[in-house]
Amino acid sequence: MARLVLLAVLPLLLLFVAGDSYATAAGGGGGGGGRRFDASRAVDVSWRPRAFLYEGFLSDAECDHLISLAKQGKMEKSTVVDGESGESVTSKVRTSSGMFLDKKQDEVVARIEERIAAWTMLPTENGESMQILRYGQGEKYEPHFDYISGRQGSTREGDRVATVLMYLSNVKMGGETIFPDCEARLSQPKDETWSDCAEQGFAVKPAKGSAVLFFSLHPNATLDTDSLHGSCPVIEGEKWSATNYRRRSAGKCEDEHVLCSSWAAAGECAKNPGYMVGTSDSPPGFCRKSCNVCTKVFLYEGFLSDAECEHLIALAKQGRMERSTVVNGKSGESVMSKTRTSSGMFLIRKQDEVVARIEERIAAWTMFPAENGESMQMLRYGQGEKYEPHFDYIRGRQASVRGGHRIATVLMYLSNVKMGGETVFPDAEARLSQPKDETWSDCAEQGFAVKPTKGSAVLFFSLYPNATFDPGSLHGSCPVIQGEKWSATKWIHVRSYDENGRRSSDKCEDEHALCSSWAAAGECAKNPGYMVGTSESPGFCRKSCNAAGAEAATRGTVRRRPVRRPARQRGGPRGEAAAAVGGRSAAIGAVPAGWRGWEEGRRQWPPAGFFF
Repeated sequence: MARLVLLAVLPLLLLFVAGDSYATAAGGGGGGGGRRFDASRAVDVSWRPRAFLYEGFLSDAECDHLISLAKQGKMEKSTVVDGESGESVTSKVRTSSGMFLDKKQDEVVARIEERIAAWTMLPTENGESMQILRYGQGEKYEPHFDYISGRQGSTREGDRVATVLMYLSNVKMGGETIFPDCEARLSQPKDETWSDCAEQGFAVKPAKGSAVLFFSLHPNATLDTDSLHGSCPVIEGEKWSATNYRRRSAGKCEDEHVLCSSWAAAGECAKNPGYMVGTSDSPPGFCRKSCNVCTKVFLYEGFLSDAECEHLIALAKQGRMERSTVVNGKSGESVMSKTRTSSGMFLIRKQDEVVARIEERIAAWTMFPAENGESMQMLRYGQGEKYEPHFDYIRGRQASVRGGHRIATVLMYLSNVKMGGETVFPDAEARLSQPKDETWSDCAEQGFAVKPTKGSAVLFFSLYPNATFDPGSLHGSCPVIQGEKWSATKWIHVRSYDENGRRSSDKCEDEHALCSSWAAAGECAKNPGYMVGTSESPGFCRKSCNAAGAEAATRGTVRRRPVRRPARQRGGPRGEAAAAVGGRSAAIGAVPAGWRGWEEGRRQWPPAGFFF
């Protein structure tokens, strides 16, 4: 049975299940109560922006309960936030009505909040109160961003990193959630059941119980302008939804007293968690850094099948296993060190169908695109071999090339080990309470530890959601005492990891002085190969084309055009007429920079000062 466990972080232990298994929540200060969580229902619909659809995230009873709570409360005209003053003001760009629930308002709300934390891998304390919204006929929310610009985005909780939008009712017509700049807009088929508004981008129909998760920030914590989204006008029926915004942190992982480290060393993190760490029912504590409560470690039991484990080991044995090395942070060179005594080798990305399938599974679990991952590294630890505690993030100048910093690591166990070989996190919060018996090695006693179990995988993050280093991610591989240990490691970067040193597809920049003129002349659609490019070969005018994901136009069923440089003639580039993309290139090309409204003649959106 495959299952996923949140091992370290916060006072909540989360247990997920993939496929036809189930999930429960228990322990700590997070409260009890079981809940169903079928990870196979969550699918990626776009990588630019990172967006995911989960069918059946809520039950019908849960949807009805949330609507009932809203009707019992005080529904008021929805507002937007003034980016400068931080005040809530009404605006004709948003015409719904809504109200906020209290956190953990009742058992149902608390259970849903825990489920959201499980899916997003952002703890419950990082979430704002859930907002319930009703859209009547003609009501809408024009395209906008959820991240908050200006001083309001630099509060203690940080900017909004992600949004979970849950549909509480079906809608007869209209009410779609639209992403005007989503890469998938170029290929999504639509028929007469979609509204005209939905034709202007990638759209999701509101279906009772389904949920959409999308990220407003890139993995490097910079703003993702492709996360522009809106709610199309309801044409027939009414639309009920619930929104939960997730912040980068519920409080910076800092110490706010000079004695925090001393108190933590004396065991106060466990003795006095309310003051030191804080709880989900109280403000963040004052010694979060010394208590290492921000580190996130997840265990996924049954991530790989036995056959997949054996296949990976066979590939490694067929290759050339060599003594493992470490990276010199200053020079970037690989050097041997007595701190790491295993042997290993790298596979090629998508080396075969099995490897490709595992890489896609890693992308789905971590919610980072496969292109951000390095090649998978196969490792063998014989008796006495180890890797002393270290960090996976890369410091120095090497962190600015080839994908930027490593943000996450997925460590997959390919064999069982009779004794030793545990993965140890010396500074993880759970080290204070993890029970251990004589089956654990002495090394494992030095921190929170995970026993290597064939098919299981560990995911941990080297960076906080705000892209700063997490010192609590220190980890190591304990010496093997009896048997041997086989594992596979996938390091994931904040940007596309380009093995050939080409430009990153995440950089939305112009690399020619005439890019804006070419874009105005329609060259983004006419000549996407040069202007936009693909994730493997980024174009030269990505900023002016305003679509870091528009390389989808050059993939799949769309006929490839020869890459040509736009002409310099004053009258505009010459060449054959633009090929239709998904049958709607004209409609997409008609939307100017600045986001024209849906109705003809509306002013540009967003108006200055408004972000919500």
